[in-house]
Amino acid sequence: MPRGFTDQEKSRIRRELLSVGTRKLLTVGVRKTTVEDLAYSVNISKGAFYKFFDSKEALFFSVIEEMEANIKQRLTRGLIHLNAANAESLLKSMLKKLMRSEEVRTFTSFHEDTDLIIQGIGQHTISQHNKTDLETIQAIFSVLAEKDIPVYMSAEKAVAFSRALFWIQMGQQSFEGMDYGDVIDSIVDKFVEECLIKRS
Repeated sequence: MPRGFTDQEKSRIRRELLSVGTRKLLTVGVRKTTVEDLAYSVNISKGAFYKFFDSKEALFFSVIEEMEANIKQRLTRGLIHLNAANAESLLKSMLKKLMRSEEVRTFTSFHEDTDLIIQGIGQHTISQHNKTDLETIQAIFSVLAEKDIPVYMSAEKAVAFSRALFWIQMGQQSFEGMDYGDVIDSIVDKFVEECLIKRS
């Protein structure tokens, strides 16, 4: 009977699987990647793969979550420069630069696989992901409140705005020669203005 993995081995194999998953997602995609491919790449059996992820879609979803976490961290780091006087202009500038960043371009480049990944994971995982998105926005709003920058939008609506931005960015990949940059900039402007400007 084969021995189990040590905690150190589990940690290393999980990291390696995520690394391989990232490469596969960005090159061959979900449909053309098998569990056998993933397992072979990190020198484990197909059966051992399931000790780490329930399915290849679960692995790819974890890859997406890691990419998204990096994007959120980049945005959060930029908040330290905000104050009540520059909040609107600086937040607009930060978000526009973020939407044009290499991280976001990479994150949105595998849009055709997104539906396959979502179909292959459980509703509980999706619900947990949605909860994390909401918590991120709430944390950002808390930072703004600490800086005496009032926010006039609900966290739920802010999540909807952010998802719309990313879906438009993903859609742009499907239409060669079309630049959605101005559209994305307009949505960013609208988003920030609704967040920070009180309506009468």
